[in-house]
Amino acid sequence: MAGAGADTFRVGRSDVTELNTSLAPGGGVSDPDRVEIEGTQGKDRVTVTGKKVVFGSVTVTGLPVKLGISFAQIGFDTLAIDTLGGDDSVDTTGLGPDVIDLQID
Repeated sequence: MAGAGADTFRVGRSDVTELNTSLAPGGGVSDPDRVEIEGTQGKDRVTVTGKKVVFGSVTVTGLPVKLGISFAQIGFDTLAIDTLGGDDSVDTTGLGPDVIDLQID
């Protein structure tokens, strides 16, 4: 869970197969948070889905860790996906508008 102020979460190699994080505002609604997730050196097939009701919710699948994000705010919070090496693809067609800022490397 995000605390007061700006937070960064990094998800890399792990024995964990599923992780859910809440970016619920703690100290202020406009505090930027960043969630970073790494792929593999292999052929990653990543899917990003999500929607916004009041805040955004996002799901990332196709990587070693399935990632869920809640309470995302467009313009403040960022999801960064680094697929590393390999012949990778990232499908964002299921990610609605105005959910979270997205960076793909």
